[in-house]
Amino acid sequence: MKTILALILAFNMSTAFANSCPVEVVETQAVDYLSQELGIKYDVATKLWNVETKEVELDFFQANIETTQSQYLVGVEVDANCDAISYQLTNLTLKQCYDTCLTFHRPGPQLNSCIASCK
Repeated sequence: MKTILALILAFNMSTAFANSCPVEVVETQAVDYLSQELGIKYDVATKLWNVETKEVELDFFQANIETTQSQYLVGVEVDANCDAISYQLTNLTLKQCYDTCLTFHRPGPQLNSCIASCK
């Protein structure tokens, strides 16, 4: 009996992610997180920002958000109900600037100056 219940529970858990979440639902959550981090009203953000969201895995999405001043990558992990359970923000504009500095400068004052100019 316990084996049957365990199999039913395992089947239910495996089918919980059988249907992926609508991209629009996750995109809304990603914009909400970034707008809160930047201190911008959600309504303003949705009017001014360009957003492209894609499903990377069944429970993980990436939103590429272009604001008026920078570009961000927001990774959003969702549960079976399509609710965000974690997120990660990456400022792509800063990352690109840092990578460029590291490519063209060796450790030292010039590299430090270049990295300081990225902010």
